[in-house]
Amino acid sequence: MAAGNDLVSLGFTKLQIGVLTANLPARGFYEAMGGHEIGQRTFDEEGYLLPETVYEWTDIAAMAATSVTRWRGRGPGSDAGARRDAGRG
Repeated sequence: MAAGNDLVSLGFTKLQIGVLTANLPARGFYEAMGGHEIGQRTFDEEGYLLPETVYEWTDIAAMAATSVTRWRGRGPGSDAGARRDAGRG
């Protein structure tokens, strides 16, 4: 996965992604990529509080090596409003 490889090359070791809880295709994609649900939060979209589910990968290098071949052509769906937070180790 290109984004994961880029993060690893920049020295990041873990990744957290918040995705709209109602976005089931994206959530399925992140789970298939090895993300572990670590919590819930809300995202303020211009005054509207939207529920998010937060996924984490504690080893970006392992996530980057995960094959997404079965998802090709289907994609994770729209995750507009999702917030991504990457952390350095």
